Amino acid sequence: MSETPVTETPATENLAGWYGKLPHLGDFASRRLPGSFIAGWDEWLRHGLASAREALGPRWLDGYLVAPIVRFWVAPGLLGASSWAGLLMPSVDRVGRHFPLTVAQPGPTLAQAQAAPGWFDALDAAARRVLDLDFTVDDFERALAEAVQGRALPWLESAPAQPEGETGSVWWFSQDGAELRGRFEKLPPAAAFTRFLEACR
Repeated sequence: MSETPVTETPATENLAGWYGKLPHLGDFASRRLPGSFIAGWDEWLRHGLASAREALGPRWLDGYLVAPIVRFWVAPGLLGASSWAGLLMPSVDRVGRHFPLTVAQPGPTLAQAQAAPGWFDALDAAARRVLDLDFTVDDFERALAEAVQGRALPWLESAPAQPEGETGSVWWFSQDGAELRGRFEKLPPAAAFTRFLEACR
């Protein structure tokens, strides 16, 4: 099912959640993401980033700073009971500590996520704006509300039944005009961070 224009004002619970670092804040921050997601996601990110730093030394930052925004879908069972769709963007906090910003929403099937490019584009645009130091958390929240304004997202209308056998995680991003995709049995292994950042330098 593709996106269909609607006019309702989005409820707060329909907004994507987020977690990570923002340039105008001094530490981690989050909204609307449960502990079951953040705990597993944070451990996976830290392990992957540490692996890349160890493998690449000071060169890891060259890749991190220019890495594209990556979109993802994660099957139920990997980060709690729900599936997840969203994006991962390189970011940094106010004192220069680098850690990605994640924007994610529970519920979609893989097919539903792949049929919502406009929603991903709107999340992408909202996430990029946080790199402006004048763009506050409240501004970010308003931008995320605009991301669902005028869109009928089927996973928000009813609890979707995940197709049997829908497992693993799918990742995609655009680079040099081409869309690149990868699928993993679970979350990507730590070595994937190193390969990704090496390719971005």
